[in-house]
This record gives sequence, C-alpha cells and structure tokens, in this order.
Amino acid sequence: MKRSFNFLGWFGISKEFSRITVANGLSSVIIGVFWIFLASIMSTDDYGKIGYFLSIALMFSSISLIGLNNTIMTLIPKGIERIKTEANFIVLISNLLILIPLLLFLNHIPTVLLLVALSFFSMSLAEELSRKNFKKYSYYTISQRTILVVASILLYFVIGIDGILLGYAISLGIFSFNFFRSFKNFDYKFTEIRKRFSLIMHVYSLTLTRKMSLYLDKLIIPELFGFSILGEYLLGFQILMLLSVIPSSTIQFLLPIKSSGKQEKNFEKKIIIISIIFSLIAFLAIPTVIPILFPNFENVVDVARIMCLGVIPWTVTSIFHSRMIAIEKTKSVVISGIVRLASLLILLFILGESFGLIGLGLSVLISMVLQTISLSLFYKFFISSKKYDISK
Repeated sequence: MKRSFNFLGWFGISKEFSRITVANGLSSVIIGVFWIFLASIMSTDDYGKIGYFLSIALMFSSISLIGLNNTIMTLIPKGIERIKTEANFIVLISNLLILIPLLLFLNHIPTVLLLVALSFFSMSLAEELSRKNFKKYSYYTISQRTILVVASILLYFVIGIDGILLGYAISLGIFSFNFFRSFKNFDYKFTEIRKRFSLIMHVYSLTLTRKMSLYLDKLIIPELFGFSILGEYLLGFQILMLLSVIPSSTIQFLLPIKSSGKQEKNFEKKIIIISIIFSLIAFLAIPTVIPILFPNFENVVDVARIMCLGVIPWTVTSIFHSRMIAIEKTKSVVISGIVRLASLLILLFILGESFGLIGLGLSVLISMVLQTISLSLFYKFFISSKKYDISK
C-alpha cells in the first residue's frame, strides 16, 4: 500500500487522497476479478440478468437515500453533527416505504434485501468520509468487497444467481453498524433537516440524476435489445467502473476538504492528468486483454475502448461537483445531471438502433462529455465570479 502512496506522490498527490484511491483501487480490483470470474462461467444472458437486478437495487437505494449521504459529507465538516442522526432516521423510514411496494411489484427478495443494505452501508461510509477517517474508510471498503466475493461465490454455487445478490447484501450489512449506532441520540425534532431542506432536495436531485445515468440504461437495454446485448454492454461498463476509482476518489476527498474551507487547485490539475494517463493505458490494453480473459465476449473490445475514455470527463465533472456542493450551490449541478440523463436515454435509442453495441458505448461517452461541458459553462458564468463563505 505504501508503494501505491509513493507512486501517487510522484504527482504531488496528498497521502489522504492516496489512501482513498488505494482503498477504492483495491476494491475495484477485487470486484473486477469477481466479475471476470462470473463472466467466465456464465452465459451473456445470465450475466445480463445479474446486472439487471443489481441495477434495480442500486437505483432504488439512491432514491431511498434522498441525497442524505452527500448531505452529511457536506455538513458534518462544518460542525453540524446533529444532521447525522436525523438523516439516518429518514433513510430508515424511506427504505421501509420503498421496500414493501417494490417487493410486491418485483417479487424478488434478494434484490430488496440488497437495496436496504446498500442504503445503510452508504450512510455509514459517508459518516467516515465526513470526518476524514480515510484509514477506517479504507478498511471498511476493502473488507466489504472481500466478504462480498467470498459470500457471493459460495452462495452462487448453492442457489444460483440469487446467491450473488444475497452475498452483496450480507457483505454490506456487516459494515453498516455506524448507521444503527447513531439512533441512541435521536429525539424526533429534525431541526437541521428542516433548516437545510432546500440543500437536501438539490443534493437529492443531483444524486438521483447521477445514479439514474449509471443504472437506468441497464433496465432499458434488455427491453430494447435483449439480455445478451446487456451482458456484453455490462462488461464494457465494468471496465469504465474499474477506472471510476479516480473520479469517485476525487469527490470523496475534495467534498469534505472544500466544505471545511480549504482549496486544492493544484490537486485538481494533477488528477485530471492522471485520469488521462489511465484512460489511454486502458484504451491501448483492451484489444489484447479482453480476447484472452473473455473469449465469449469478443464483441466487447470496441465498446469497452469507447467507454474507458469516459473517465476523463467523469473526473472533471467530479471536481465541479465538489466545488459546487461545498458552497451549497447545486442547481447547476442538477441541471447538468439532467442533461446527461436525457442525452443518454435519447442516444441509447438513436445510436443503439443505428450502430448496435458500439452505439450504446458512444451514448455513454457523449452524454458524459455533454454533462461536463454544461457544468463548466454554468460554473464559469454563474459561480466562479462570485465569492462564497462556506462556513455559513
């Protein structure tokens, strides 16, 4: 792990960011190897079905969180401790409200259990990040992914696809104790939630549009093109998600830092350069790696190369997100998220129908670029010229 820190140190990157990146990187490698293993033993149809159920859980978990995980990452660094308990209680209620109708409509218990576990785990991790407990965050993240792989593989050979989802849920539930521990100080007053309601709704809209951009396509593609195409699309998307360690670590590091009043301008420039380097490495390596590891997914090479370039606009977008949320100016972020989601859905229909799998990959990349462009324009013309006191 120290060698990884030294590697990033060549770019002048701080130890704190390195710790988050190494944790996210190792977690991504663990889950990447896991998905590689699944792809090697599954048909493209079953692989697509796993992605379908997982996307449902992830999307509805985002709905139930109401953006409160990012809200506490913004407010706890400002000394607003009360927000944690109030936010956790609301997330508990929202999960109960979503759980019952989804269970009746979907009739799939593993997916519903995964939804709830994802919500509780997200709130627990958000608290650690808000307190800049990067070492503990690293431990939780890596341990959760390790347990996920072991539990999911064991359960898969016992009960099939449902075992993978249950393995996910079990691993997340084990590390959700911060969520339940917070209720001992709860008093039903919701003082901070009422005071910050406008911010919460904006962050919620932002989170919802971002998560829907990541997962809604997995629900639409099988209806339009079938589960086999979704399976191939998912493998390309998994490579993008492997590289997403860079933008994910960027916002996790910058948001609490900027919320506490510090600036990291040099860091932002360096992390963009790093994202370009890693994206180009992946672009060049994919034609060699995929045919060797995934002989049943030979059609994925081109779409994976297209998608991996998306990490560059994704990183730039994460930097703008951290700047804007820290000063509680989120309307532009929400609008840019809508731009991405709307353009993605439109392009999936147009380019997917015209160019097939490659068109689906182009839809992801173009929608990310459009989001970054719109966000940079909003920031330049409406925010950068003004000064904000983020301690308020």
